[in-house]
Amino acid sequence: MSTKNMARTVIEGGRTRYSKYHRQQTHSIERAIVRETLHRMARDADDGEDMVFEPRPTSSPQFYDKLAPAERWLRAQLGRPWNKVRAELFARFDTRTTAGRHIVFDHLLGWVRTDGIEERWHRYYVCVVGRGGILRPPPKDTRTRRKWTPSDRPAWRDFVAGRRVGARGDVLFWFVPTPAEHFRQATRLSDDESAYWRALPEPFRVNHQMEL
Repeated sequence: MSTKNMARTVIEGGRTRYSKYHRQQTHSIERAIVRETLHRMARDADDGEDMVFEPRPTSSPQFYDKLAPAERWLRAQLGRPWNKVRAELFARFDTRTTAGRHIVFDHLLGWVRTDGIEERWHRYYVCVVGRGGILRPPPKDTRTRRKWTPSDRPAWRDFVAGRRVGARGDVLFWFVPTPAEHFRQATRLSDDESAYWRALPEPFRVNHQMEL
């Protein structure tokens, strides 16, 4: 729900769909294990002293950020000095908090191109700092104006195909699901696969990466 406080609005998206789905799955697994263990105890007429309940698989929370209000606010600042806009940005978001640091440093500051250096991968910019330190619209260049659309998402999911990607040093590996609802390391990503993975939007990569 939107609020007058933009610092709260942009962070109130709740869990991602994948995170909610994964949490439901881990709870389903836990309930199945409990039912099976209790049934075995009743069948064997055991007092249960030697019975062990398997722990529920972990489900790390992953959250969805509502960034549209922040993007609209940043677009409304076009034509103003970047130094003043940046000061207002830090006044609106408390960077002493985890949520504030995440929004400012992982999203908002990344939307403003300040150094004029081309990114290696596709990057989406809302504005650039032009002559005199004034915020200007980004140039009409496919490298800096690239914005993912919903039609891209099926291709991303087909690329991942239920797997996850984990990094060991600078090398990326596929992690494939197992019957026990875990993931095991499989083959290494090719150079083309690694480049495609790194070019995907950060929220999608966060939802499909393996924490090692």
